[in-house]
This record gives sequence, C-alpha cells and structure tokens, in this order.
Amino acid sequence: MKRLLPLALALLGTLLLTTVARAQARFVDEGTPVVIVGRVVSQPRNAGLIHEHKMQVAVGPEKTEYTLHMKDARFFSNTGEEYHVSDMRDRMWVRAEGTAMNDPQRVKVDRLTVLGDDRYRFNESAFWRPGYEQGYVMTTSGQRYVYPANTGQLVYRPRGLTLVGRVIDDTGPGQATRRIRVEAAGDEWTLHVPKDAAVVDEAGKPISVHEIHEGQWIRVAGEQTDDLRMRVDRLHEIGPRDVYERSTYYHTAFPLGYTEYVTVSNTDTVEHRGMIEGTVSSIDTAGGFLMVKDAAGVEHRVNAGSDIAAKFAIGDKIRVRYGE
Repeated sequence: MKRLLPLALALLGTLLLTTVARAQARFVDEGTPVVIVGRVVSQPRNAGLIHEHKMQVAVGPEKTEYTLHMKDARFFSNTGEEYHVSDMRDRMWVRAEGTAMNDPQRVKVDRLTVLGDDRYRFNESAFWRPGYEQGYVMTTSGQRYVYPANTGQLVYRPRGLTLVGRVIDDTGPGQATRRIRVEAAGDEWTLHVPKDAAVVDEAGKPISVHEIHEGQWIRVAGEQTDDLRMRVDRLHEIGPRDVYERSTYYHTAFPLGYTEYVTVSNTDTVEHRGMIEGTVSSIDTAGGFLMVKDAAGVEHRVNAGSDIAAKFAIGDKIRVRYGE
C-alpha cells in the first residue's frame, strides 16, 4: 500500500493539472470562430505517401496543448506563399483560424500561417502581443475572450504599423464606408481610414479614399488596433502590380506585401504624425526590440535589431518614428 501511495499522488497531480488546463481552455462553445497563435510541439506524422492532417501546438505559460485538425485547411508562409501540410515542423510558430470542436482543445482549421521558425520571427510578426509572448487563443466573434486570461494585459493595444498590400475590397460606389480590405503577405486586413487621414496618389497629390480601387497596391501608415485591423494615418496609392514592382516599396523577399513596425530614428526632422517619444522601459537584446513608455504611460514595442538594442539602457530617452 505504501508503494502505491506515491504513484496515486502522481496520478492525482497529473489529473488535476489536466483538469485545470481544460478549465482554462473551456471558454468557447463548439462552432465558435477562434484564432490560435502558438508553437508546434508535435508536427503532422508522415505516413509514407500521405501526411497526417493534424498536429499539436502549445499555448501560454503552462504550454496548454491544442490539437489542430487541418484536413480542409489552406497553408501559407509568412511571406504569403502557399504551403502544404508536409511543410509543418516542430518549433514553428503558427497562427491558425478556425472553429472550436466539441472538445475545447481541438480546433477545425480553415487557414494556417507560419509566423516563423523561432521566437524572434514570431516577435517580428503582426500577431505578437505584449504579455502573450507564449501565444494565445482568442474568439473572433461576439464578446472577445482570450486565453490565457491572467496576464493582466490586453491582447491588442495600438502600436505603430506600416503595411504594403493589394486592395481586395474598396469602399464601393455608395461611399457609405471608409473601410477597405487589403491583402498583405497572404493576410486579409481591414483598414479604417478616418476623415483626417492623409490620402495621396502616386504623385503625392491629395485624393479621396473613395478613389482607391480594388486591385491597386497601397502603402499605409497608422496603428494596428486589433487582429488584422488597422487605423490609417496616411495612405499612399502606389498603383497596379507592375508599378508596385518598380517602386521603392517593393521587396523581393516579400513580393506579396508585408508589414513593418516602428523603427528607431536618429533624426528630429520628422512629422508629428507617427512619432513616439518616451523612455526605454525594457530591452530584449536577443529579440532585437525595446519597449518605450510615452508621456501617457503607454508602452510601445520598437523593433530595432540586436545591435542597436544593445546600445540602449533602461531609462534612456528615445525618439521614434514610423510611417512617412
């Protein structure tokens, strides 16, 4: 009996941990649209001629495992190029869109994007959030729920963003909205263009947002406000595909568009729009970024690169710009 007691206690501990993990994850009903951002801990098994269409990802500090069922999913790289299930590998950071199944830790995936092969690439993506460096699960319809919920921070706080992509849905002939949809690196973004936003054509001449049409390539600067959502401060129409490919905004490594976050600037001759001034509150040299707290107490993540980040110290004053 004494020999069985340690085993019984170990089994009880495992059961309790499993129950806690499931309780934390059980905040969605079957069929609820969700987004999962996490690290692959068990890649699809290779069964010879075919690959298994499911894998496990770990999410949160407790590394809660979710099983992604991907039979009908589409796969994309972080540059927007199409991937296949056979391209999935352990340790990759991924973002999966889909619906919760009858088990809250199983998700039927419609679309999966590889964010990178390591944490640094994940940190550089549009889906990294302060306080959720180890991933998260988020419902995307109705009231917003997020797991893990005990970080004390919101999943989305505005941060400076520049985006280059192709318009896939303009404001339409009715002009009843100032929202457009743009595809950048395979992701579909919803952009809100306020009336005070600067909108210019290829020559830099002011135009209306309603003159931006489907199929045109654009460059926008503003703030990411939510999952694949952005408020625009400045919109620059680049033109059709051939013009975009000849422009200074075209990157051969990202032919399908891209996103960029605030970068360190050593110049004082910049517009107030897109400016951040504050104090360095934390530094991640390995990840190549700083956290800068502005006068209002709001922290902003500044992608600076490892070499530049190493030159700063906590408490340093810094002036940062994004956009144009």
